[in-house]
Amino acid sequence: MKRKVIMLMLSVAVAVSIVLVGCAPEAAPPAEEEEAPPAEEEEEAPPAAPEQEVFEWRTQSVWTGGSPSYEIFMNFVDRVEELTDGRIVMEVFPPAAIVPSLELLDGIGKGTLDAASSWPGWYAGKDPAFAACGGLPFSFDNDMQLDTWYYQLGGLDMMQELYEPFNCHVAGMTYYNVESWHASREIRTVEDLQGLKIRMPGGMLSDIFERVGCSVVLLAGEDVYPALERNLIDGTDWMTPADNYMYGFHEVAPYFDWPGWHHLPANEFMVNLDKWNELPDDLKAVLEAAVREWAWNRCTTLALADYEAVDAMVSEGATPLTWDPAEIVKMRNIALEVWDEWAAKSPMSARMIESQKEYNRLLGLME
Repeated sequence: MKRKVIMLMLSVAVAVSIVLVGCAPEAAPPAEEEEAPPAEEEEEAPPAAPEQEVFEWRTQSVWTGGSPSYEIFMNFVDRVEELTDGRIVMEVFPPAAIVPSLELLDGIGKGTLDAASSWPGWYAGKDPAFAACGGLPFSFDNDMQLDTWYYQLGGLDMMQELYEPFNCHVAGMTYYNVESWHASREIRTVEDLQGLKIRMPGGMLSDIFERVGCSVVLLAGEDVYPALERNLIDGTDWMTPADNYMYGFHEVAPYFDWPGWHHLPANEFMVNLDKWNELPDDLKAVLEAAVREWAWNRCTTLALADYEAVDAMVSEGATPLTWDPAEIVKMRNIALEVWDEWAAKSPMSARMIESQKEYNRLLGLME
């Protein structure tokens, strides 16, 4: 009996143990070591943009401060600085401050100045072709025709050939409508021109007026008014009424031809060739585009200003003179003879003049 009790007690103890073991919570699996998050790689700062070179140029105006063409030129200078984000900056000097106006080609070629605008015909003594690329006298009627010759018919390419030996590059051309000239006496016919002592820019234009009996004097713009005032000359060819009015030519030479008929000129904007070659291609393109913008701003601004100046000069006692078309034809026929004479002076002059004659024929301006 005693043995049965002991066995029963052992059975109960085993059963209780099994129950307790079955109810016990499962042992947690060993904790796995958490992997540390990968360290973030430090982003490399982008390399600093290289500092862009600034090109500082010295230039000189051929127009007196306050004149319409001077103001338009200064707008161009500011526009270049704006369009290039300050990478081309031009310091502007007044006429003849560094180089005489009639010697700008040499001044730029030698590096005395870096860039400037002038009239190519001033340098005809170096090569007659210079007189042929500044606008043939008695040729085109409007700026669009002249612009087409430079940019569509090879005129600008020929100019690059002409200027390069003088260490200059032509970045583009600008225009200012058909010129008007002033005289101290009334001039209405070719015969009236005989004996007139007149300032002309040289080249073919001077030859034409000499051919009809004028005495021609070559002067820079800043010297014209004093010469008229002192009666050293009787008249002057300079620009259109807008600029002529500002110079006060009507005060000392009150007769002026209007509308103008004798000369539609062009000004180049030339750069020292070494300075031009230093420019990166993007700045070259911007500068060329800025000259194009300047050209048409100049045309449209002066076209309006010319009419305003004519009204002002008339109100101040000046007299506009309109020439009879038959008299203009007489002058044009003389001009055609002079063109051919100048074409014979140099190979480049011949190329330029023949090219413009072909275009004149296409336009119906000559046979």
